[in-house]
Amino acid sequence: MARDKAQIRLRIYDGTRKPFAERQTVLLRVHNGQTTDAVTKTLNTKSLVEGEVILNVKFFNNFADDYAILVSADGYSDTGFFPVKVSLDDTRDLSLMLVPDDPAFEFDPWDALNEKHRTIADFLSLKPIGGGAKTNYEAHVEDDPLEMACLLNLATAMSQIFLADGTPISYFRSVDWKSLGADRSFGYAHSGLGTQVKAAVPKKLFAPELDPAFFHGDATSSFKEIRFGEANVQLTFHENDKKQINGDPCIRVETDIDYYKDPGAHALFEVIFNHITSSVTDPVQVYQLRWMAGKQAGLPEFSPPFVLVE
Repeated sequence: MARDKAQIRLRIYDGTRKPFAERQTVLLRVHNGQTTDAVTKTLNTKSLVEGEVILNVKFFNNFADDYAILVSADGYSDTGFFPVKVSLDDTRDLSLMLVPDDPAFEFDPWDALNEKHRTIADFLSLKPIGGGAKTNYEAHVEDDPLEMACLLNLATAMSQIFLADGTPISYFRSVDWKSLGADRSFGYAHSGLGTQVKAAVPKKLFAPELDPAFFHGDATSSFKEIRFGEANVQLTFHENDKKQINGDPCIRVETDIDYYKDPGAHALFEVIFNHITSSVTDPVQVYQLRWMAGKQAGLPEFSPPFVLVE
């Protein structure tokens, strides 16, 4: 390869986290970091091996090497990633997920979830629930799929955040099913979770949010994960709301995942937008963004116990 060319290995996946092969054509747009003009290419995905294509792009040895890769297909939401910083030394890997415009959720049956995702099953079994964990899960899958998808996104993400002692999900002692929403959940967690999250700030795992009560009512503190450019977990503590659960001192904790890492972008394009449109953060988009961010960071796959299908 010429020394002024770098490579990107692009892999395209669908909402089931498998190589994308459902559409004959996919439109690919490639922007370098110094122009708004795009190089466009039409891909026949069924001709790709495991949804993979090698892109040869120009190497500039400056900020223009931060590429934006965009993919679109009829009937699917556009997707993309920025920045993909290329190098002459190695091939950069990029995994993108295309999901249907109006996807359906396909949840793992309870028995499969309990076997393959035991940590999440234990979390879903926390009190108070009525009629047993399996019955409660199946009822929410049937009646409130958006809310269940949100909770499974959160549970999976929290189980993959490693604090000095345990993960955030291991500190929870109850789930507040009545306040479960499509964009957030509440529960009571051992008060030690706050100490662990604060200790993770100097390690650049979390960052504190200024004036948490502005977005979160009576919140006393809030911390956002900062590992990814998008789809980071936020843990908000309502420390004046306390309970003793099975002898443990617990506080009310609000959990959510924001689209954007930047506070300004979060406020403008998510909070204000949701307020104007009377909408909430979409668990479908959270699923897509968190999966791609984890792939790009080289972390274990974000694989909640559901997939998105047409």
